[in-house]
Amino acid sequence: MEKRPIVHVELSAKAPKKSAKFYSDVFGWDAEYMEEYDYSTFMLSDQFGGGFAQVTDINPEGSTIVYLDSASLEDDLKTIKANGGEQIGEIADVPGMGRFVHFKDPNGTRVGLWQSTEAD
Repeated sequence: MEKRPIVHVELSAKAPKKSAKFYSDVFGWDAEYMEEYDYSTFMLSDQFGGGFAQVTDINPEGSTIVYLDSASLEDDLKTIKANGGEQIGEIADVPGMGRFVHFKDPNGTRVGLWQSTEAD
């Protein structure tokens, strides 16, 4: 079985832009604010690292979500469900970048799947 990489780590933030500045100032991460999503991304060295997502009911304060690479969200969700996991919410599109969905593993840990639509 192919080992899938972690492609994104998302930290909840009451103020994504302010959180990005903090981590940039403290750890040297390159950050970019995406106003249309009220979301800040960060880069680690020459790799994409993740982002700071606005606190919501499904993204509570203090939460962290790890996103795993997916070639097909639908196929992975079938396998997740067959192995005791549970889909959370619907598949969501991020125009020009990819799409994602969350799931819970059998222990209740929330994880994300990311399928890139960008050209490699």
